[in-house]
Amino acid sequence: MLAAAGTLRLAGAEGVLLAHARDPRAEVRRGAMEGLAALGNGAALDALAAALSDAAPEVRTAAADGLGHAGTRGAPALVTAAKATEGGDPEWRRALARALGETGSADAIPALAALLSGPAAPVAAAALSRTGAPAATQPLVAYLSQPDAAARADAVEALAQLAARDAGPAIAALLTDDRPDVRAAAARALGRLRHEAAAARLEALRSDYYGRVRRAAVEALAKFPSGVPRARR
Repeated sequence: MLAAAGTLRLAGAEGVLLAHARDPRAEVRRGAMEGLAALGNGAALDALAAALSDAAPEVRTAAADGLGHAGTRGAPALVTAAKATEGGDPEWRRALARALGETGSADAIPALAALLSGPAAPVAAAALSRTGAPAATQPLVAYLSQPDAAARADAVEALAQLAARDAGPAIAALLTDDRPDVRAAAARALGRLRHEAAAARLEALRSDYYGRVRRAAVEALAKFPSGVPRARR
C-alpha cells in the first residue's frame, strides 16, 4: 500500500510515507522506501539517503534502488555510502554498484572504480558501462592488468559496451589469457570495436581448444573490413 501511495501520488502520500520510513518493522520501512522512490521529490530523496544506513539490508537496498532511479540527483548519497563500505558486506556493495550504475552519472565513476576490488567487481564493471561516460574506460583498463582480477570477462564486456576503442590493445593482450571465457570475451569485444590490429592473434584463436573461443574469433574477424582470412591448409 505504501509503494502504491507513492506511485499514484495520492494526496498526503509524502507525509504518510515519511512517517512510515521510521516504522519499527523493516518490511514497512521497505514499502515506504519504494513509495518515496516513486515520489522522487526533495524530501523523498533525503529520506532515501538517510535509509542507506538502516539496520535492515532490505531497507538499505530499497533505498539504494530508489536513489539509483532518481538519476544524477541520487548519485551523491550513493557515492558517500559506497565510500563507507570498503571491506563490508558483499551483497550491500553489489547493491550500491547497481544503483550507482543506474544513476548514469559520471560522478559515480570513482566510487565504482573502488568497488571493482572484491566480490562486487562484475556488477561494478557493468555499472561503469551503464554510465556511458568515456572516463569509465580508464578504471576498467587498469583493472584488466591486475593479477587477481577475477572479473576480467565482465570488464572486457563493459569496455565493449562503452565502445572504448582506445582499450583495444589492452583487450587484445587478453587473447592469450589462461581462461577461455576471457579469451572469448576479448575476441567478441575486439570485433565490436573493429580493432583490426589484433587480426593475426584472432586468426590464431581459430584453432583454440574451446569451441566458444573459436566461434568468437571467427565472428570477430568477420566484422573487420578485410573479413575472415581463409583457413590455413
